[in-house]
Amino acid sequence: MIKGIISSVTFKWTGTGIEGMGQDGIELVWDLTEYVDNTAPVVTSSLSRSMVRSGDNLTVDAQSSSDTSYIVANVMGNLYSMNKGSGNNWNLDFTVPDAADGVYTVLLCAFDGMGNMGTSIMNFTVDNTAPTINATCNPVLTRTGNSVLVNATADDDTASMTLEVLGTLYNMIKDTYGNWIFNYTVPGLADGTYDMLLTATDALGNTGNNYLNFTVDNTAPALVGDLNQTTSRTGDNLTLNVSADNDTDTLTATILGEVYNLTKGSGGFWTLQYLVPQVADGLYAIILTGTDALGNVGSASLNFTVDNTPPSIHGSVLPGLTKTGNSVLVKVVSDPDTVRMTATILGTTYSMIQGSDGIWMLQYTVPEVMDGFLGVFLDAWDGAGNHGFNTTNMSVDNALPGVNCTVLPGPPCQKRY
Repeated sequence: MIKGIISSVTFKWTGTGIEGMGQDGIELVWDLTEYVDNTAPVVTSSLSRSMVRSGDNLTVDAQSSSDTSYIVANVMGNLYSMNKGSGNNWNLDFTVPDAADGVYTVLLCAFDGMGNMGTSIMNFTVDNTAPTINATCNPVLTRTGNSVLVNATADDDTASMTLEVLGTLYNMIKDTYGNWIFNYTVPGLADGTYDMLLTATDALGNTGNNYLNFTVDNTAPALVGDLNQTTSRTGDNLTLNVSADNDTDTLTATILGEVYNLTKGSGGFWTLQYLVPQVADGLYAIILTGTDALGNVGSASLNFTVDNTPPSIHGSVLPGLTKTGNSVLVKVVSDPDTVRMTATILGTTYSMIQGSDGIWMLQYTVPEVMDGFLGVFLDAWDGAGNHGFNTTNMSVDNALPGVNCTVLPGPPCQKRY
C-alpha cells in the first residue's frame, strides 16, 4: 500500500549496465497503480462494569475492523496492549488500583497496518465509600416480649442492610419511603443494655456500620408504704405515703374494695388522703399496685386498724375512807390501747401515770373539805381518739370519834366531843 497518493503513481528509471541486457542507455518505465487506504479502523468497546471499587477486576472488550493490527488501552494514565481474541474481538483484564472515588476514562486506540488510528472512549466510576447509616430504635427502654422498631436510612446506593442482635443476623426491609426497618421482639433476657449492629452494603460490596442499643427492664417497681397513723376511727383522715422507683408511672391503693389513684409529689413520693368510713372495728388492708412505663407491676400491702370503741374504765380510791390532809391513791384499770388518763377532783384535772403493770395511778392529798363523798371523774383516751369516762369516789370523814360511857352506879351519861 502507498499512503498519501490520491490515485496512481508512475516511476521512471534510466540507467546503464543492466545485467543481462548487454546494452546501455535503455530507458525502463513502470506504471504502478495501487489502491490507497486512508481509513482508520472502526472500534467499538464496552466495560464489564461501570461501577467498581479498588481491587475489582474490570474487563475491557472491543470490536475493531478486520485490518486492525493492535489496540492500545489508556486506563488511568497507564498504557496496556489489548489481547486479540477470535474474529475481530479484543480484550483486556484490568485490576482497579487504589484510587480516589471518581470517574475515570478508558481510551482505546486501534491501529491498522498503514498506521491509521481509530479511537473509542468509555468511562467507569470508582466508589470505595461505605454507605452511611443513620438509625434509631424505639423504644430504647423495653422488657421481655415487647417489640423494638429499628428504623434506618442509608445512602441511595445501599443494596442491603442487616441487623445483628445477640449473635443472630436479621435482614432489614426497605419500605416505599426508602427507610430500612425491622421489628425486633425482645426474648427472655436479664435486665441490662444490649447492642444492635447495623451493616449496610452497597452494590459494589462496600459496607458501613452503625451501632444502637436498647435496655431491658423486667423489674417491677419496689413500693414502700407508710401511714400517718395505723389505728384510726370512723371519720379520721389517713395520710398514705408511698416511696416507689423513679420509673413508676402509676400507683393505686385498693382499700375496702375501692381503688384510689395516688398523686406523685416531689422526691418520688406518692400520697393519698383517705377518710375512714363507717365500718366495724377491725384490721383492714391497703393493697398498693405500682406500674412502670413498660407495664411491669409491683405490689405491696399495709394495714390499719379501725377502733370506734372507747376505753373501759374501772377506778378505785385507796383507802376509800379518808380525811383532810391524808393521801389517797386513785387507781384505774383500763383497756391496753388506752394512751391517756385523767382524774378530775373538785374541778381540777390531774394527769394519771401508767405503771409497768398497766394500772393508772394518781397520788392525791385530800384538801380541807366537808365530810361526805368526794367524786373522782375519770376520762380515758385510746390511740384512735376514742373517749371513755367513768367515776369513782372517796368518803371524807373529818369528825372525831364519838365516846359512849357509863358511870356506875348511876344513870348512864353520854358525852360527845
